[in-house]
Amino acid sequence: MPLQIEIGQSPDVVGHQVDVKVRAEGDDPIAHVVVKLDGWALAREAFTPPVMLYERRFSQVGSYTPGRTHKITVTVTPRGKPSRTAVRQWKDS
Repeated sequence: MPLQIEIGQSPDVVGHQVDVKVRAEGDDPIAHVVVKLDGWALAREAFTPPVMLYERRFSQVGSYTPGRTHKITVTVTPRGKPSRTAVRQWKDS
């Protein structure tokens, strides 16, 4: 089974709350994770040894502007394998 990448987003007191969960399966442990919001890096993390589960919550990140579109990009690199990327996009109401 491939990597499972979950991205959650909700409004926060200021900006947004972003939740990221990555679950590795089989022989694909997680060696590196990059999380970006609107092109800005929220996290660049490397794991030695690689891990099977990555979870992180980012609070009060970005800005809330009615009508603005946002994009979260999560890029995961399993040990010895090509990177995989997931994207979540939304518009502030």
